[in-house]
Amino acid sequence: MSSEFDLIQIEGGNVQIFDSSSDLRFDVGYIDSEEVEIRWMIKDEGITRYDGKSEFQSETNEWERIPIHHHVISPCRCVLIIDVIVEEQRIHREFGIISAGQTSSHNSSENWVIVPKNPVSSIDQQIVDITYIQDGAITDFDVRWGIQSSQASESDCLDGLHDSPSVEQWIVVENTFNSTEFSIVQDLSSFGDGWWTILVQQGLDGNWSSWIGCTDIRLDITSPSIDLSAPSKVPESSVPVVIDASSSSDSFWGREELRYIWTITEMNSSNVARTSVGESDGLFNLSAEDSGTFVVNLTIVDQVGHTNSTSVTIDIVNQRPNAALRIDGVPTNDGETIRLSNKDGWAIDAYYSTDTSNDVASLDYVWYLDGMPILSGIERTLERPENDAVQHTLMLVVTDDDGEVDSSSLMFGVIDTPSDPEIQGSSMVLLTGALGSIIIILIAAYLLMFMRQDRVPVVRPWDFQSQKELESEATSSRTESESN
Repeated sequence: MSSEFDLIQIEGGNVQIFDSSSDLRFDVGYIDSEEVEIRWMIKDEGITRYDGKSEFQSETNEWERIPIHHHVISPCRCVLIIDVIVEEQRIHREFGIISAGQTSSHNSSENWVIVPKNPVSSIDQQIVDITYIQDGAITDFDVRWGIQSSQASESDCLDGLHDSPSVEQWIVVENTFNSTEFSIVQDLSSFGDGWWTILVQQGLDGNWSSWIGCTDIRLDITSPSIDLSAPSKVPESSVPVVIDASSSSDSFWGREELRYIWTITEMNSSNVARTSVGESDGLFNLSAEDSGTFVVNLTIVDQVGHTNSTSVTIDIVNQRPNAALRIDGVPTNDGETIRLSNKDGWAIDAYYSTDTSNDVASLDYVWYLDGMPILSGIERTLERPENDAVQHTLMLVVTDDDGEVDSSSLMFGVIDTPSDPEIQGSSMVLLTGALGSIIIILIAAYLLMFMRQDRVPVVRPWDFQSQKELESEATSSRTESESN
């Protein structure tokens, strides 16, 4: 589609003088639609003199010309309005000035006419350059402009003419002008977003025209604000992470027309950043299937192209699996000792093992018997070991897709074999009982000996030297008796 400002080209210019009835030819730029309609009207100080529609003439490849009925409008300094309607929506308006018959003196600004050439419906810059057209002044003249707030549906700007402006301050343009078409630079930076009406007057020596040209604008010079909410750390899961920017908004225009552009970059990865346009609700679902550190950047674009960006970093953390071992459908505890039925094999499974929902289906299961890997898979049959004389160790090792590992192990023996935990437990009880009996007997013997020792009478110890002395005394006595 052609640029908004050059969509309509009026042959002979936008300001023309007609001394008699004639036709006004115009061209329309390319429009990518089959439903294009041209409507026009000629107005004299707010009063419509006549109006009509122009049809496209396929034979001549041009639009039907606009008739200028001199006898109908003269004398008049009228405003020509051409509207381009596409699919029942006005996409462009072009103003022209038609002068017919005798008009007021060029030295008097009272009846001068000034209107915007292409009324701009939306402005997204602080400094704008607007083109105006005028008829009446042929020498240097002054221009001033002002601005006042308005409502889209209740504006007093009617077809380029404003009857009762309430401008707080008029700004006089420093330059003077002397042509029917000119541009002025207007600084709108001190005005906030919203609906406004720009008004313009021309004058001479401080005398301003009674005609006040106008155009309603949608002013949008403020970038949208972003309110982004997201967790900084989450576990791996099949449930996505919801990133919420639904509270983002444009200060005046709301959030209905905002566009959300999301870019996902994985840190410390060679993966290419992914960019997508999000839904209008401002919510984005980030996959939590794989662990990693992700930078989520959001750029919001408003209706006129103003942008704002921010980003958050989210760590998606892998969770270690939890190994759970069952034998013949019976859950077991890590580290316990169990008795197995006396048969050739037993069903073993890891169905009670758990992990995050995204990893549980891809877990790797390896089974070890006495430290040696023997089986893999979530469900298998454990064959009976050849050696029934000793107990055996069964261990399950569960590994997820990130290499995180957990295990569960147990000791088992077979019922009614030497490895039966109960038989080995009974032998230990007998041995313990025998040792206890021996200890009791020894203690009893010791006590008995101690008690008997207490009942034995005290016997004087045998004194060999004393006995010899007694025997010697007795011999001496006997010798003395014999001598007498």
